[in-house]
Amino acid sequence: MKKVIFGLSLLVLSIAASAQQAVKPILKIKSDSYSVDEFKYVYQKNNKLSQESLSPEKYLDLFVNYKLKVTEAHALGYDTIPTFVKEFEYYRNELAKPYLTDKHAEETVALEAYERLKYEVDASHILIRFPPTPSPEDTIKAYQKIVDIKSKIDTGMSFADAASQFSEDPSANRNSGRLGYFSGFQMVYPFESAAFNTPIGKMSPITRTNFGYHLIFVHGKRPAKGEILASHIMKAFPSNSPPQVVDAAKASIDSIYARILAGESFEQLATEKSDDRNSAVNGGELAWFGTGRMIPEFAEPAFTLKENGDISKPIQTPFGWHIIKRKEYKPVQSYDELKTEINERIASDDRSYAGQDSLIKKLKSEYQYKSMDAQLQPLKSLTKEAGMTDSLFFAKLSDKNELLAQFSNQNLTQGDFIKYLKDQSYFSVQKGSSEIDFQFNNFVKNKLIEFEKTQLPIKYLEYKYLVNEYHDGLLIFEISQTHIWDKAANDSIGLANYYTANLSKYKSPAHIKGMIVSSKDQALLAKLKSLLTEDNSDKNDSIITALDTNKTIEVEHGQFKKGDNAVVDLTYFGEKTEKTPSNAGYSEKFAIGQFIPEKTSELSEIRGQILSDYQNKLEQEWIIELRKKYQPKANYKLAKKIK
Repeated sequence: MKKVIFGLSLLVLSIAASAQQAVKPILKIKSDSYSVDEFKYVYQKNNKLSQESLSPEKYLDLFVNYKLKVTEAHALGYDTIPTFVKEFEYYRNELAKPYLTDKHAEETVALEAYERLKYEVDASHILIRFPPTPSPEDTIKAYQKIVDIKSKIDTGMSFADAASQFSEDPSANRNSGRLGYFSGFQMVYPFESAAFNTPIGKMSPITRTNFGYHLIFVHGKRPAKGEILASHIMKAFPSNSPPQVVDAAKASIDSIYARILAGESFEQLATEKSDDRNSAVNGGELAWFGTGRMIPEFAEPAFTLKENGDISKPIQTPFGWHIIKRKEYKPVQSYDELKTEINERIASDDRSYAGQDSLIKKLKSEYQYKSMDAQLQPLKSLTKEAGMTDSLFFAKLSDKNELLAQFSNQNLTQGDFIKYLKDQSYFSVQKGSSEIDFQFNNFVKNKLIEFEKTQLPIKYLEYKYLVNEYHDGLLIFEISQTHIWDKAANDSIGLANYYTANLSKYKSPAHIKGMIVSSKDQALLAKLKSLLTEDNSDKNDSIITALDTNKTIEVEHGQFKKGDNAVVDLTYFGEKTEKTPSNAGYSEKFAIGQFIPEKTSELSEIRGQILSDYQNKLEQEWIIELRKKYQPKANYKLAKKIK
């Protein structure tokens, strides 16, 4: 029994020791500690990007220097400078965005959009409109109208007749509500969803969009036709033109069509004769279009053209007579090919909220969200009082602090909500109680997102370290600007003294400034060698160009110091290297140029290089001062264990 207890004790001690080791920091600077995990994140990320891989122990030295600068920046208050605070807040919000949405929900709507792009729906609709800023009474009135229309259709009235009589879409008088075929992204999202989810030959449920209430009847569904690049020649006539005007345009287009059949250029005739002057300047070429992006009277004949170069007979649309030429065609592309375009289109579409809406739903569940809806009622009631203005509304609620909602350890009060409403430029009590519901939902979303931002560093270590990296990087930039870069740039005496003390570093070695000429034509080379001069490269180039009639000469221009080229070494430095060619080979090339002896470069000539070196010197001295000041304690044993 004692042995068992002793063994268990050893096990507990072993586990405790392991736990202690696991949380032991890899670096301590005063009261700040930095974990092995943070060091590993920075090391592994930057080591991948480095041209020269460093061991963890060597990188720890750089990490210490990095954190010392951050510590000093905090001590000097650089983290409180308004420009830093603003810039860091911007980056932190940008880094948080990928974590504040449900990626699965975003992928789901992207895949749904692609599936819809593969098909086209032929539908009609009836619209009962809203005013631009509808009140609850407006929406109820519109809803009662659409319900009444639906009842008439359910009891035998045809959809087309109902659309002609009751629809508030201006085109309904002409088309009885028939929209023709359309695909994904060509209608607002709620309308698109209702159309694609309704079976062929059936009417959709009542559907609300920003425009109003709709009923949608689906006539058919077919695979998408893809996209076509076409040109056209148009002879226009105004809408509601008398028959003689339409006939005159028809005679004109028939004449053009006959000339095309006789062999004249379609593009030239489009340029000269088409009434669509926007496309005429490009030989009649239109932008790529698919079904739904062009009126059906034009799109359907265009897609019947089977081959590139095919030309239609004259066709009539509400805008005139047309001859269409197919130029190119492409079917619906794969999901991978369209994914970027789909996501860009989703970003300006109602479904862009899918990821965040899904996240909000998850956060409400995770943080046990509860709302006290009854406490909103007094606010809604106030909007209905006669003569109620925004200022009076806020005045009556100035001392209210009832609890409206709770989640996690957060309490949302009426006071919080009123403060939020005051900041909303589009809020108005005149919009009624529905506006209170709308604004409260947004208020709750904002509060949940704000709270979730505070939890991201706890939930996602990668996010935590990435934010730290941006924070520290911005701080180091600010303090380095003052302590190193500006200091070096403004210290002309220090720069001159540094240059004088390090003259040996800034010697320009002896070299020639000229060219190496090579050719298999030895006679031509010999002639060139006698004509070319060492100090006139422009004249030399002209001579070579004039004599090189067979294009057999190769010329390499540049500055060549000893060791750069074997021919230069032999010719100008009197040294035969291993790379010096044999006599036979040597006769096929020669070097010529101006010999420039070794000299010390002037400060003005290489100021940029000297400034950079001086900045490095100042940084090294600064690091030594910081190490003395803060006495960092780095654990190299822990670093050595990192792979």
